[in-house]
Amino acid sequence: MRRKVVTGESEMSIKEAAKKMFENSIGSLLIYKEGEPLGIVTERDIIKAIALGKGLDSKVKEIMTDRLYFVYEEDDISQAAGIMTTKKVRHLVVINRESGRVSGIISIRDVAKALSYMEFEGFSFW
Repeated sequence: MRRKVVTGESEMSIKEAAKKMFENSIGSLLIYKEGEPLGIVTERDIIKAIALGKGLDSKVKEIMTDRLYFVYEEDDISQAAGIMTTKKVRHLVVINRESGRVSGIISIRDVAKALSYMEFEGFSFW
């Protein structure tokens, strides 16, 4: 997982969100409002918005996914993969069970990388 969670505000523009993702080499921003996680905006959300004619000055809150799926820090990578598969999402918020706070974000790329390392080391999930 990526521990440095890059965040944005619901009132930021699509262009600002895209720039922030580009500058940080990431595929998603966790969107906050008044200090609380509100949703997530991903590269796919931005592409879809542009394809549907949304302007780059439109607000992120208009295109973000407001349903957040999560795993706990101690959950197994296969649990993350299972949630991503069943919920058809590519990013999960990682929560610290004790504090209830966001401690990271895991992407489908992170899962694929972890699984490929495990296969290489002789472990198998399937």
